[in-house]
Amino acid sequence: MQLYKIAQESISNAIKHGKANRVSVILARKDSEVLLRIKNDGVPYQVEREPSNRLGMRIMNYRAHLIGGELSIEPNGHCGTIVTCKVPCISPKGRTQPRPVNASATAPALGGMEEASLAESF
Repeated sequence: MQLYKIAQESISNAIKHGKANRVSVILARKDSEVLLRIKNDGVPYQVEREPSNRLGMRIMNYRAHLIGGELSIEPNGHCGTIVTCKVPCISPKGRTQPRPVNASATAPALGGMEEASLAESF
């Protein structure tokens, strides 16, 4: 649920503040992590801007930490922003278990990308 809310806020920010025309969302498992990456083609994220009125970003960071993850937000060169959330995969016994992504389950949503090429994009 927390990853969904992070993605929702990132997409909303891309449209409202970044004036993005295109937003891509990738959710994949790589080694012992789940990676959520949201990229957009809007106005780049301003790193040096005063963080005082960035409530949405503080909440996304809180949500990431709530599930043991890390959130990063950075400009994508001169066009767009990349939001990445990395969350460790924890087994029911509390140990990290690497497990490959089921390519057949993700292929329709990702336009036929193979799991190896998806993992390499991170």
